[in-house]
Amino acid sequence: MGSGKGKTRRAQAVAALAAPGNAQSVERAARLEAYKEVKEIVAAVGAAKLYKAESSTILWAAEGLLLAPAADDPEALESKTAFETLMNDLESHRWAEMRGTPEQPGTARRLRAAFANCAAQE
Repeated sequence: MGSGKGKTRRAQAVAALAAPGNAQSVERAARLEAYKEVKEIVAAVGAAKLYKAESSTILWAAEGLLLAPAADDPEALESKTAFETLMNDLESHRWAEMRGTPEQPGTARRLRAAFANCAAQE
């Protein structure tokens, strides 16, 4: 597996995003912070409101969006589609009360915003 240090290609790419001296380090740092926020929200919600497969899908989609070089990259588009499909389903049922308002965003709105911030700038 790549470097022999047990890291997957995706894990190596995430580490490279945070590496200082990168030409786009400011944008990448912001994207990485957004990814961390997605992870924190998913962890906070936990098993009370997310099945394990749903948590995995959200994290997979956020990671795919984070690692995509452009917003129109096929992996970014696949990640967005998976995330939107899941969030629409959650918000129409179990997460209906978690949407909040624009003035007081609930968990669902905060998760959507953090996810969107994982994307490369267009």
